[in-house]
Amino acid sequence: MDNQQLLMFKGWFIDSYPECKDYLDLTYFDVEKNTFLSKCSYNPDSGNAAKVLKIAFGSWQHQQAKVEELQKRVEAALELMQKPVIVGEPAKYVCARFKEIEQALKGEGCQ
Repeated sequence: MDNQQLLMFKGWFIDSYPECKDYLDLTYFDVEKNTFLSKCSYNPDSGNAAKVLKIAFGSWQHQQAKVEELQKRVEAALELMQKPVIVGEPAKYVCARFKEIEQALKGEGCQ
């Protein structure tokens, strides 16, 4: 994970759970392990904060993957929409174009 994504997650976490923003102060992000860890093993709050952040981080990553997949679908549909439609083109070709766009938005045929 790059630093920008980590900052995006932290911003999302603070906006979504303002009552838990102190959890970020009790933990640190271990880049090698790709997870949040407790800063102080003697402080149970720090351990609990790390657990909460691990769960939230996993959920956030899952949602980001969905967003990226949807972005790919939209880009594929937009690319198809850039193809010119010829005036007077038979209706079956226009319908086929719409079908291609529909498939791109559903994620079919755009891998």
